[in-house]
Amino acid sequence: MAVTLNYLAGSTNVRATIDATVAFDLAAKWPDGTTFDLSGYTIEAPFLSRYGAVPPLDAVSWSVLPAEASMTLSITREQTVALAVDGRPALWGWCVWITDADERIEFARGDLLLVPA
Repeated sequence: MAVTLNYLAGSTNVRATIDATVAFDLAAKWPDGTTFDLSGYTIEAPFLSRYGAVPPLDAVSWSVLPAEASMTLSITREQTVALAVDGRPALWGWCVWITDADERIEFARGDLLLVPA
């Protein structure tokens, strides 16, 4: 089944301080604005390599808490520290993929900028 989701018109950029827990919600909507039911989908939200850099955590990804028509993405304070190697500002790309039995669809993407407090 071909699914077109209309959450993002580009990307969502998140700025947070190093040593902070980060969490935000994404809502799923059809192009006409009605909600899209995420039930039955597998959701992945990995961080992406950028400019040849590899995230320093093994299998780094957002923790995803799905709801019927939305999801919460979060990472812990410890993960923000690990992503900001040596306490330096860090920029990591991320994406959210939803998968059902038929296909895998990119739902959202963006950047996470981590800066010193």
